[in-house]
Amino acid sequence: MGRVIVLFGAPGSGKGTQGEMLEKQFGLPRVSTGDLFRALPDEGAGKEIQELMAHGSLVPDEKVIELLKQELAKSAYENGFILDGFPRTVPQAKALDALLAELNQALEAVVYLDASEAEIKRRLGGRWTCRECNKIYNFRGKPAAECSECGGALYQREDDTPHGIEQRLRTYRQKTAPLINYYQGKGVLRKVAVPDRAQKEDVFKLVLKQLGAGTENKRK
Repeated sequence: MGRVIVLFGAPGSGKGTQGEMLEKQFGLPRVSTGDLFRALPDEGAGKEIQELMAHGSLVPDEKVIELLKQELAKSAYENGFILDGFPRTVPQAKALDALLAELNQALEAVVYLDASEAEIKRRLGGRWTCRECNKIYNFRGKPAAECSECGGALYQREDDTPHGIEQRLRTYRQKTAPLINYYQGKGVLRKVAVPDRAQKEDVFKLVLKQLGAGTENKRK
């Protein structure tokens, strides 16, 4: 039985960044439902899902769960994994409980990245994404023209525009925030208060502290 860690928080709270750092720290594969959705063909169900995401709406539970089941059935995840972007509703959390039972896995912790709304808006408003490799950049001024990793063009996702940000935060408050009480009740919630304008390395130290780990636990 491996370790399963969920990263939870509002859009822009740093789940993707901290997930990548945890992936390197513990040698666990990271599963991002957003990345899975964006990798779907731009037609049929894939197009429908991408349109929902672009407007800041949640993808229907049954579609998310079906896609996640297919992904987690792969042997790469049998020793545990990090979940980024799932669950986003209480019904999804209950479905995850059932799925983990099927996989003979146990949820170790839900890391709640608690960032202020002002900080979230600042981050998302300056966020640009590479069209080729999906690397995310944050710019305070004029964005760069291309990705420093692969040379792909950078663009601002529709859900990172001012209107898109407001819609995403509204959806989060209505549907995702209730997960705080759900996971508190299970005793697995680990809250990390994210300081405004904090460096990712400083936030990561807080995450590791909540997980009872330090840099000495880094994968060799």
